Amino acid sequence: MHRRQLLNLLLVSPLFTLPLGAYATQIRNARLWRSDDKLRLVFDLSGPVQYKTFSLTAPDRLIIDLSGAGLSGDFSQLVLKNSGITSIRSGHFGKSDTRIVLDLAAPMQLNSFVLPPQDGQGHRLVLDLTNATRAPVKSLLNRRR
Repeated sequence: MHRRQLLNLLLVSPLFTLPLGAYATQIRNARLWRSDDKLRLVFDLSGPVQYKTFSLTAPDRLIIDLSGAGLSGDFSQLVLKNSGITSIRSGHFGKSDTRIVLDLAAPMQLNSFVLPPQDGQGHRLVLDLTNATRAPVKSLLNRRR
């Protein structure tokens, strides 16, 4: 009787781990580009994804929560020096989501969007980061006529 229970347990146990390890979309890779006016971070995905972003201060961070996504790549190959991003962390969030945290040297504004597969590229999540400081606004009181 013990052998039968043990065999049943061994046969059924992989089913219990399936929901935790089965993600609809995998974050496969990340790429980083710099231009004069922005920094672009692109996450290559195995499929479509739903996500939300928000920022935190003290210290400055940008958070990206990807629903039903897992991480199969890593971000260690990204060269972050002089990018405004001091580090990138990631981990499981909730039952089947992934959270990516961008630690920032200073506040940055974020514009994000997803791209469907095209021109040999798969699904992508694109983050455009720009400097959050704005040029000083000229006061109307100081204006001469």
